[in-house]
Amino acid sequence: MHALLVTTLLAACGPRDPCERAAAYEPVVELGIGEDAFLPVQDGDTLQAEFGPQGGHHVWISLRSTGLEPGTWPQLLQGDPGPVLFLEYVGLDDTETLGELDTYERPFRGDAESAELLGERLMVWNWPEEEDAWGRTVSEGTLYLTAEDSCGTQVEDEWDLSVER
Repeated sequence: MHALLVTTLLAACGPRDPCERAAAYEPVVELGIGEDAFLPVQDGDTLQAEFGPQGGHHVWISLRSTGLEPGTWPQLLQGDPGPVLFLEYVGLDDTETLGELDTYERPFRGDAESAELLGERLMVWNWPEEEDAWGRTVSEGTLYLTAEDSCGTQVEDEWDLSVER
């Protein structure tokens, strides 16, 4: 009786291997903005760039994932791999890089079912020379995302966006 109860309880806990837990979900990464909270972004949205402390411009990017192993700081500090991200903002003609968030390992907060990475700076450095009628400079392009977790699961996505300063 006790063995049956212990076996049933262990089975109810689900897989203990982080890669098995993540594999239970369809891998997806949603794009959002926000330094402290996730606000979803859709294709065609215009994002507001902020003036940075070193004279450049950036957009506070946030990501929400499902089906990826989010990693932890202790794992990274021990030398284990964590999620690797690369975001590149490319002009509409796909020939000129307008900005990027460099590749690096960074854990998301949460678990394989739902995890977030908030407040990452997407640096934008290439701007059109002309301003619109309101004195704004708007760049138009495609934001390409590649994310890979420590299990080798990779997600790629893209969004057509405008960034205004």
